[in-house]
Amino acid sequence: MTVPNQRNRARFTPHGAITALKISSSLALMVTLAACGGGGGGNDPKPETPTPGEPPVSSAGTAFQVSGQIIAGDDRSGAAGATGAIASQATMGARNLRAAPIEDATIRVWLYNGSTRDPANRLNDEPVTGTTDENGRFTLIVPEAFGNADRILAEVVREGYIQTSRIFRDLQPGTQVTLDLALAAEQVAVQAVDNVVFNASGQAVLQFGVVRRGDGSRAVVAGGALAAASDDDVEVQLEIPAARVGEGTSAVTAAMAYFDPSEAADAEAFPGDFVGTGNFGAELDGVTLDPDAIGSGSASGAQEVPEEYRLISTAFTQLRLSDQNGNNLAVDFGNDDPAIASEGNPSVLLRVPPGTYNTITQDHNEDMDGIQVPIYLYTGGSWKYAGPATLETDRNGTLYSSGVVNPVVFDGTLYARLEINDGNSWVSWLNIDWPIVVGDVTDYCAAADIRFGQGDATTPFSGTVNISLPDGGRQWTHVSNGQLRFTTLAADNLSLSGWEFTLWNPRALRTETLAITPSQGTDCAASTITLENPYTCRLEGQVLRGDTPVANRSVTAQGGRFWQSTRSGQDGGFDFDVPCGVDMNVRTGNVQADFNVNGTLTNPELTDDGITVEVALEVPNQAPTLSMSAPATGIVGQSLGLQVTAWDADGDAVTLTCVSNNCGDFTSQTAEGGYLSRTIRFAPEAAGELTVTLEATDSQGASSGELSRTIQIDPMENRTPRITRISRTIEGQTQTTDLRCSGTSFNLSCVDNGVREGSDVTYTAYAHDPDGNALSFDWTQGEQPMAVSVQSDAFTIIDAASGRITVTANDGQATATATINLTVVENQPPEILSASVTPNTVPATETAPERNAQAIHLRARAIDDFTADNDLEYFWDVMLDDVVAWQGEGAEATIPTGELAPALKNYTVRLTVVDHEGAETTRDLSLRVTADRADVEVIIQ
Repeated sequence: MTVPNQRNRARFTPHGAITALKISSSLALMVTLAACGGGGGGNDPKPETPTPGEPPVSSAGTAFQVSGQIIAGDDRSGAAGATGAIASQATMGARNLRAAPIEDATIRVWLYNGSTRDPANRLNDEPVTGTTDENGRFTLIVPEAFGNADRILAEVVREGYIQTSRIFRDLQPGTQVTLDLALAAEQVAVQAVDNVVFNASGQAVLQFGVVRRGDGSRAVVAGGALAAASDDDVEVQLEIPAARVGEGTSAVTAAMAYFDPSEAADAEAFPGDFVGTGNFGAELDGVTLDPDAIGSGSASGAQEVPEEYRLISTAFTQLRLSDQNGNNLAVDFGNDDPAIASEGNPSVLLRVPPGTYNTITQDHNEDMDGIQVPIYLYTGGSWKYAGPATLETDRNGTLYSSGVVNPVVFDGTLYARLEINDGNSWVSWLNIDWPIVVGDVTDYCAAADIRFGQGDATTPFSGTVNISLPDGGRQWTHVSNGQLRFTTLAADNLSLSGWEFTLWNPRALRTETLAITPSQGTDCAASTITLENPYTCRLEGQVLRGDTPVANRSVTAQGGRFWQSTRSGQDGGFDFDVPCGVDMNVRTGNVQADFNVNGTLTNPELTDDGITVEVALEVPNQAPTLSMSAPATGIVGQSLGLQVTAWDADGDAVTLTCVSNNCGDFTSQTAEGGYLSRTIRFAPEAAGELTVTLEATDSQGASSGELSRTIQIDPMENRTPRITRISRTIEGQTQTTDLRCSGTSFNLSCVDNGVREGSDVTYTAYAHDPDGNALSFDWTQGEQPMAVSVQSDAFTIIDAASGRITVTANDGQATATATINLTVVENQPPEILSASVTPNTVPATETAPERNAQAIHLRARAIDDFTADNDLEYFWDVMLDDVVAWQGEGAEATIPTGELAPALKNYTVRLTVVDHEGAETTRDLSLRVTADRADVEVIIQ
């Protein structure tokens, strides 16, 4: 709804024409809040008592539920100062609400009972697998068979973005795990093995690196381009002697990214968690790619190394290397030929960010020349000690020798150089880390009960709390059912005042800093923390089959930016805090009910009093759900794998069938208990597009429907180019934004609804060829095939108009295609994300003139298509009927005490948000001021 712009309104005399009234009627908590905010916080299922009568329907039991959203993060190729999805993020976990959701990302969940380092602790032979939808959302059900798991490893994979993961520890059965991530983009460079360069020592090597260009942008380069870069521009340098590359490898693809853990946005990319394993006291003269071979033991022969310990990260990098067939790069250290040995070993030069110099507090190995720092590799689900690296001040090998180590104090550039002298298969992540185990260290703890405010039924927060420590370290911990219980090791003289605990409030859509002060020890008293909660209405319901409740059923409510998932209790019941006055739906399986908490009863609502809506979800036998993750490409005659998970909510036996009859030896498989997860492996026989179609059915004949994936099968002689993502930059803006794309890297389909009519816009295709062949690009605009043709990976449109844009990457033998469906838009009114009145019911003073006895806090958040957040204007009008009683401005405003008289009716609190072109949006909320103190519920947020 829009109203005329009121920025030039005349002021008024407070209280004019408003009469103080006594209120004797019972008070109902009525708030008309229209908030399109991010979902959840997660209501963990309550241990309800089954209703008398029929016992609950037997459903497939669930040990855990993992749900969340994956969005595009910082475009790390963007120029310095660009405000990418998380580029200006001040705290870990913050979200850019304009970032594109990542569709078709694969989520893989592994269950462990004990350390993720030990494969024997893993409970599932095949991962529980799912994919994100067009909004980047996903929900995975972990079956009851894995109920003894105490930790989860969740992996996220999407071409064009870093491949990262999260570890969730100390879980209890029934926990609902929230996984929300912003994935940083990766860049790729390819180098043919026969196209080597010669390093300063005269060795024939493959060279890759991450460099800063003159405009501040980042690029991944190979060969001579790296050699030409200055020391100040190189963040990562990787050299692999050609003689060490595994036999049969003709080209190497390097997908790389560099991260500074002192920056919040970078720290969020850290895979797993900040926990290390392995004997960091082992005497090694280089880094091994097989850190499991180091084993356990004691640090420097003095102290037994615990199985797991805290790490402080100094710098980390993704170095994902693969051969032309997409296999993890094999490195040959087993050849004793002196000619090969003389070519040296692979080496990595990793820049140390100045913001983490203070984390280097000792020489890791005093018996070696120079200052040594410990290196950890992320492999097999944990960070493992792999050997030492040496601090240098340039790329020529000059040792850092200033003598100041505790901590390092240095005005120049520092690198850590490591030589890899053992192992046979490359790893994806490398990290300079400091183990916090020995010396004068002690335990610290923090505890809190974190809940969303407003009303009787305050609900617990579930999600991630991010922690920054005064020693430069970071941690994160998962909070379930509102219970934060955190312990860690740190120096015994660490300040208690320099800690920061933050979380992303998915309801208010903002970062909140928590008032928590840690204590030394392991037993902390829990403080109570109340989060901002603009969702002051309720949805209550029950999952039924006839008159019988259905327990343990996944239920999701959504509408606008709201999205939240829970499970039905033993009585089939479920509930959510939801925004008032917003069209929404709630669903389980393929059963859906629409609702709007607005005081108007509409089908299928059972009740709607303006505060709470009740619904019932009648579920007959539910069809199984089916998810499939497939590679984008394969090679003729080489094995490929499809990861498949089928789940039947009723616990019926589920049968998986290859409908397309092209799955190799696999035709069908049946599993009891309603859960089946497997990898289907086969070797395709012919080149071209291969479409695999699967279907899951239950024992009652209900079908998931057919699910298909298309894979590009390449001949051995040439691999299809890849287009992994498309970004867009609008003239006059520094922000580079990834588009929302679906499909595969040989046939990508993207949508762009963020360009204003008449703007000049540049699209960039991120493409590479696995064989290392040069690519040419053809761009076409409109329906005419040759309307525009540009031989570049970037294409600029002058005076943009709606239409289709296509880019083709061609290696001379095969092509990959990406399509952009562009819809230009006019300036739109702002979108109000959240708005709240706290408290929404206040008492009047006992003495005349009766007025509100408490201050009332107004808070809102909005975003706009073409106006920066800080340039939006907020106006508040508090009205009784048509009479204005109070006015204020700003995203946050406070109505002082003594401003509003009690009344029989609710005040209307009208929020108006205006963009820089005068377009505006309004939202009406309710406020009650009452003189009947017996009926007042004072709600303080």
